[in-house]
Amino acid sequence: MPSSPALRGIGAAAAALAFLVLTAPALAAPAVRLGVDFAPGSPAPPVPDMAYRYALDVGNPGDVALDGLVVVDTVPFEMTVLGVTTGSSTGLVDFAAGEGVRVSYEKNTALGVFTLWGSSPNTSTSTTLTAPPPGLGAGEYITRVRWEFGQAAPGMTPSVAPTIAGRIQNPDHAGGFTRIGDPIVNCATVAGLWTAGPQTVGATRCLSFDLPDAPTVTIDAPDSTPLGTGTRATATLTGGDPTGSVSIRVYRADDPTCGHPIFVDDVDLHGVGSYDSANFTAAEAGAYKWLAHYGGDLLHNDADSGCANPAGAFAVVAPPVASASFDVPEITAGQSARLTYTIANPGANTVALTGVALRAQLPAGLAVATPSGSSGDCGGAIAAAPGSHSVALTGGTIPAGGTCSFDVHVTAAAAGALTATTEPVESANGGAGNAATASLIVRPPAPADPTPPRPVLPRVLTAPELAVSCSPDQLVLSSVRVAGRRVRFHGLAAPGDAGQQLLIRALPNGKVAARATVLADGSFAGTAPLPRRRAVHRTRYVAELGQRRSADLKLTRRLTARLTAGAVLRGHVTPPLDTPTRPVVVRRLTSCAGGYEVVARVKPGAGGRFRVALPATSGPALYLVQTRVRTKVGGAIQTFGLVLAR
Repeated sequence: MPSSPALRGIGAAAAALAFLVLTAPALAAPAVRLGVDFAPGSPAPPVPDMAYRYALDVGNPGDVALDGLVVVDTVPFEMTVLGVTTGSSTGLVDFAAGEGVRVSYEKNTALGVFTLWGSSPNTSTSTTLTAPPPGLGAGEYITRVRWEFGQAAPGMTPSVAPTIAGRIQNPDHAGGFTRIGDPIVNCATVAGLWTAGPQTVGATRCLSFDLPDAPTVTIDAPDSTPLGTGTRATATLTGGDPTGSVSIRVYRADDPTCGHPIFVDDVDLHGVGSYDSANFTAAEAGAYKWLAHYGGDLLHNDADSGCANPAGAFAVVAPPVASASFDVPEITAGQSARLTYTIANPGANTVALTGVALRAQLPAGLAVATPSGSSGDCGGAIAAAPGSHSVALTGGTIPAGGTCSFDVHVTAAAAGALTATTEPVESANGGAGNAATASLIVRPPAPADPTPPRPVLPRVLTAPELAVSCSPDQLVLSSVRVAGRRVRFHGLAAPGDAGQQLLIRALPNGKVAARATVLADGSFAGTAPLPRRRAVHRTRYVAELGQRRSADLKLTRRLTARLTAGAVLRGHVTPPLDTPTRPVVVRRLTSCAGGYEVVARVKPGAGGRFRVALPATSGPALYLVQTRVRTKVGGAIQTFGLVLAR
């Protein structure tokens, strides 16, 4: 049905009204947007002294342009500013040609005054400005940073957000302590002017975080391990909540910067705590060191236990090396020979061998002589009971690169080829080494002379005769001493050896050092060149006459003694003395059958000198003067002197 003209007029009016409502302009609404947060890729939050950045999100979400858009950021009091960026935006107008965003700063000595730091060439280019800015002097620091933007069109938004870079310092700018757990607060304020309003709009936003702890890394490991045995270290991380892994590494001790690891084990982390490495087995003896390295994460700096940290140092120790020898290749049944055991600390070792032990079982037909004559410089204790068939050293110590030896006199009961064998030599820190052997030929005794010997009237022996008769081979090297650039020696042989020439050999190399002729009374003397400096303290000398050999005598003994009138024994022990000072023990020998008896004990003075009156004796006597002294590298050794009372 067609509408009436009146209705058509009302409809047209309504349509016009609807058009007017739909097309009417919206009311102007100025607005600003501001956000403050950690910049992408920055630690969030940082630990002390770790560089970090925070970013400002500045925009115009309103529908009118803003003039004089300004952002002012108040720098945290604990922060040292390292630099800022201008940022870049769409919808901004440059201040002038070549001037996009202006950045200025306020310092502690001029509060309220902003000094121009720099600007970007245009609003679409972000520019980095590094600290210190122009005009910042010694003792001054940045308190606030201001960004000034040109006109900001509606919808203006950053392409690259403006940022501030810095690190949390300790102490803070006022000299106070910055502690783990302290709150760090940064606040920024934005303000913009709508000139047509006129109306000013603004906002304030803050970023706050508690300062986390940085992890501390320590290392713990055994001081030494035997060669061929695996060892491990423990890395301990404390502080913070580290993630990722800790790398536990081994380096040679002579790698000063820990640049070349020979073993690496990366252990996954699950926070602070202790983490064990896998076993490391060294290919050779020597000095090594552990290092634990934590590479850091978004919350924590990297850290390590230190390349030169003594807690990471350890030694890989090779086992001792043993050898054995008799002083002569052959003896006659009923005679004695000296059996010497030598133990070496391998040259690759950088530490002393401790707890050194060597045990030996003598073969059938061979027994420890009476007296045993046992002695040595290995420290510890020597077990060699007269008449027994076993010899043992326990508790010995051998310095790095050194050797030691101990010996015992043994007696053969019957003829045959005998071999003395040890058990593997042992040490507390280097493990077990080799076994040693030594061979001896025992000849049968000569047939008895059918002619009965003529009775010999007893005669009192002189002291030299006593010394020779009590020696297993009737050959004694009684004195070896340094005389200027020469070595002077004296000794005794049997009177029946008069006119024979004997050799003086230097040990351990066994080279002939001198030759001497036995005089009518059995004595001999001579000189030899002084060994080279390093060899002076380890050289020993032995006299050799045919198949007979004397006991060896060290060149630089630590004890000297002599008898003076009235049977007074005076002597000197070369320091360093043992602690506590060991007494000097004086033993007297008046007959071979009776053996040595203790006749005096005296404690040396601070300088090592001593004096003691000896009990009277009716005839000649030999005095053995003994004590123990300390070595310069640690441990104690036995030293002695031989005195003849004529």
